[in-house]
Amino acid sequence: MAQAVLPFSESAPVASAREARRDVRRMSRRGDPLTSHIAAGAARTRAHSQRQTLLDLVREHPAATSAELAALTDWPASSRRYAAARRLPELRADGFVRNGPARICRVTGNLSLTWEIAN
Repeated sequence: MAQAVLPFSESAPVASAREARRDVRRMSRRGDPLTSHIAAGAARTRAHSQRQTLLDLVREHPAATSAELAALTDWPASSRRYAAARRLPELRADGFVRNGPARICRVTGNLSLTWEIAN
């Protein structure tokens, strides 16, 4: 089975028009200073990289919770849990992953949804 790769390059537009609108509205506005637009571009690139990492991890570790997937990354500890919790629903909205059954998370000890590759 061919692996899904999110369509993106730093010099190309983002994956979809919907994603572009979402990113632009969230990250900077037309009247913002140049520094805000530069920061928005860096954040967009980082978010894409995080989505690709999580997509690969979901493929390698099906039925893992977002906290379990976050623990497998090398992202800064202060943001890894937050980043995974943000990026997985974005991947779900774009049709790459879906929720699996809930179970007790090995990281948090809480009942949590699991994630799996969408068919």
